[in-house]
Amino acid sequence: MGAGRGLLAVCETLEETGAVARILPEWERIRLLPHASIIHRFTVDRHTIEACIEAVVLLPRVARPDVLLVSALLHDIGKGSLTEHSVAGEPIARRIATRMGFPDEEVELISLLVRWHLLLSTTATTRDPDDPATVDLVVDTMGDAEALALLTALTEADARATSAQAWTSWRARLILDLSRRAARVLDTGIAAGERPQAAVEIPESVRSGSASFRAEPLADGARVWVIAPDRLGLLADLAATFAVARLPVRACRAWQQAGFGVSVWDLDDSYVDAAVLRTRFSAITEGRLDPAARLAPSAAARGSEPSVVVRPEASSKATVLEVRTIDRPGVVYTVAAALARMEIAVRSAHISTLGPQAVDVFYLQEAHAGALAEQRAAEAAHAVRAALEY
Repeated sequence: MGAGRGLLAVCETLEETGAVARILPEWERIRLLPHASIIHRFTVDRHTIEACIEAVVLLPRVARPDVLLVSALLHDIGKGSLTEHSVAGEPIARRIATRMGFPDEEVELISLLVRWHLLLSTTATTRDPDDPATVDLVVDTMGDAEALALLTALTEADARATSAQAWTSWRARLILDLSRRAARVLDTGIAAGERPQAAVEIPESVRSGSASFRAEPLADGARVWVIAPDRLGLLADLAATFAVARLPVRACRAWQQAGFGVSVWDLDDSYVDAAVLRTRFSAITEGRLDPAARLAPSAAARGSEPSVVVRPEASSKATVLEVRTIDRPGVVYTVAAALARMEIAVRSAHISTLGPQAVDVFYLQEAHAGALAEQRAAEAAHAVRAALEY
């Protein structure tokens, strides 16, 4: 298993001779099994082999190379049933690791890694990295630094084996930063705190009532800083601005500073013209451009049923709303506009799009208070669902 790229030819020979079925009979459940997500390049069995190959490069980073390789071999072994594959795979991985002769402690570690192999990638891309609850989730789940280091390596191997889209520099940055922050807590025992938001300079034009747009290039996209007089609906108008310009949003964070709204938008596009965005924003706020009409969903998108769920465990400082729907321009705008009509502020939004489905997570607060009450959160979820179904 540590042969690197040479493993592929070895596995093909083992398949042809029937040796795999004798060594690992559970392999049959994933043999030639197609993935449900179109982001995957390979069938499940070939993806698993590719994950093992990618893991070889990462062996120097971990204290237990054998555990990493076996976890890579078994991380998707639960696929092929109606049960979520990481849940289904945990007892199968435990049984196989025991049969392989691993001591009980390593058996539990391998089954833990199989159960939570999506934890880092999902949490890093759909949760607010500045919320202490995000780090706490990883720390509480993994328990110690060795397990976290193995999970980090497994996450990278799995993503690299999936496709280039699954391990972009942006996704890698989010995942590795979350892993480092969680490792710091595990190493020191000091709980994660909320990262302070540095004050930004308010341009004179903004103090006079205008909006300021500033774009800066990133390695695989762009970041846009927007400062404007604060008001409810500002985030919705900005989301509409990016959607009308057909600029995919990966994440945004917004806060209030001395009566001004400051927001930072990470975009999945390298070419961004701040002047054009400012012009589009003015057209929207002055009523010369109707984003609702411009961004109306297609007939196919209207026929899909979105999932809108409140995640109370995800934050103690905000109400977390998770939206799953068909990916299309204007989803963030539609959600933000529906919330603005209820006078609910969006503190941050985190967008994860792999294949045709968008998973958008919104951190909500009352305009001048904290998290939403339970009834209010349920009403917000209903309003967002209705807006997306329209």
